[in-house]
Amino acid sequence: MTAALFVLISLGVLTGLWWLFFAGIRADMDAIAEINARRARRDKARKESR
Repeated sequence: MTAALFVLISLGVLTGLWWLFFAGIRADMDAIAEINARRARRDKARKESR
Protein backbone atom coordinates (compact mmCIF):
# COMPACT_ATOMS: atom_id res chain seq x y z
CA MET A 1 0.00 0.00 0.00
CA THR A 2 2.72 2.47 0.93
CA ALA A 3 4.69 1.52 -2.19
CA ALA A 4 1.69 2.29 -4.43
CA LEU A 5 1.20 5.59 -2.62
CA PHE A 6 4.87 6.45 -3.06
CA VAL A 7 4.70 5.66 -6.79
CA LEU A 8 1.58 7.82 -7.20
CA ILE A 9 3.14 10.74 -5.33
CA SER A 10 6.42 10.55 -7.27
CA LEU A 11 4.53 10.36 -10.57
CA GLY A 12 2.50 13.42 -9.59
CA VAL A 13 5.63 15.35 -8.68
CA LEU A 14 7.37 14.34 -11.91
CA THR A 15 4.40 15.37 -14.07
CA GLY A 16 4.15 18.67 -12.20
CA LEU A 17 7.83 19.38 -12.77
CA TRP A 18 7.53 18.36 -16.44
CA TRP A 19 4.57 20.72 -16.97
CA LEU A 20 6.41 23.59 -15.26
CA PHE A 21 9.45 22.91 -17.46
CA PHE A 22 7.32 22.78 -20.62
CA ALA A 23 5.42 25.97 -19.75
CA GLY A 24 8.75 27.70 -19.05
CA ILE A 25 10.12 26.70 -22.46
CA ARG A 26 6.94 27.92 -24.18
CA ALA A 27 7.14 31.27 -22.33
CA ASP A 28 10.81 31.64 -23.31
CA MET A 29 9.97 30.94 -26.95
CA ASP A 30 7.19 33.56 -26.87
CA ALA A 31 9.58 36.07 -25.31
CA ILE A 32 12.25 35.36 -27.96
CA ALA A 33 9.68 35.74 -30.75
CA GLU A 34 8.54 39.06 -29.26
CA ILE A 35 12.13 40.34 -29.07
CA ASN A 36 12.77 39.29 -32.68
CA ALA A 37 9.56 41.00 -33.85
CA ARG A 38 10.54 44.20 -32.04
CA ARG A 39 14.01 44.10 -33.57
CA ALA A 40 12.54 43.56 -37.06
CA ARG A 41 10.13 46.51 -36.61
CA ARG A 42 12.97 48.72 -35.34
CA ASP A 43 15.22 47.79 -38.27
CA LYS A 44 12.39 48.42 -40.75
CA ALA A 45 11.72 51.84 -39.23
CA ARG A 46 15.42 52.64 -39.34
CA LYS A 47 15.62 51.68 -43.03
CA GLU A 48 12.56 53.79 -43.88
CA SER A 49 13.92 56.83 -42.05
CA ARG A 50 17.04 56.88 -44.20
